[in-house]
Amino acid sequence: MCGDLLGGSKKSQQNIAIWQAQKAEEVAAENERQRIAAQQQMADILRLQQEREATILAEQQKAAQAASDEAKAAEAQRQKLITDNRGAIDTAFAGFNDDYYTQAADRYGSAYLPKLEEQRAQALDQLKSALAARGTLQSTAGINAINDLEKKAAEERAGVASRGLDFANSLRASVGNKKNSLYDAAGTAADPAGFAARATGEATSLVNLGGVVPFDSVLSYGSQSQPSGVSQPQNSSVFASILAPLTGAASTALSAPRGAGQYTVGAKNSAPITGNGTMTVRS
Repeated sequence: MCGDLLGGSKKSQQNIAIWQAQKAEEVAAENERQRIAAQQQMADILRLQQEREATILAEQQKAAQAASDEAKAAEAQRQKLITDNRGAIDTAFAGFNDDYYTQAADRYGSAYLPKLEEQRAQALDQLKSALAARGTLQSTAGINAINDLEKKAAEERAGVASRGLDFANSLRASVGNKKNSLYDAAGTAADPAGFAARATGEATSLVNLGGVVPFDSVLSYGSQSQPSGVSQPQNSSVFASILAPLTGAASTALSAPRGAGQYTVGAKNSAPITGNGTMTVRS
């Protein structure tokens, strides 16, 4: 009987050991399961975080690309606008070429040279009449006096030509300034049609500058309207210095008592009418 008890005790101990071993295995298995689950949970969290970060990055890249595309499109539109507006300026100002400025200078001369030649002819007639009345028309002094007048006329012709160039250059400067101003505005004017109309209006106002009719017509200042700031030559200011010494002194001499009166022909005249540099007027 004692043997049975001992045998049963050993068996119980064995069962307990087995049970404990099973429990230990179960605990280890549960621990492993929980560890794997924790790892999986962490992996899922990391994956979701990575996916979220990737989504944010993709959205940022998409937004950046959209902004870049928008900026490029805006710049392309701006450049097209500038090109269109500058083209409108160039079209409106196409008539302002070298020929236009050459013609402006020529028209200036055409307006003033006939007046100058008319004044020269009148002055020459007065001078010849005064010399002829005194019998000195063919004298050295008389010829020199006529030469002085012709020299003065040549100087005035050159002056008209010079002022004509100045007039043309002033037009060129005004046109250049206005064109550059429009070029500066070309990048901000959003309405090409409106800007083209503005450029045409500015060009039209310029072609009338200084009394010049539109550049597609014949320039006609002078007889109709005098260019602003240009002095029209008059006898008193052009040939007076040639005529005054002769006509003034002659008048004085003619009103003097019978006898000899003396006067010089002109400041520029280096040749005397007589040997002593004077001219004798006989009544």
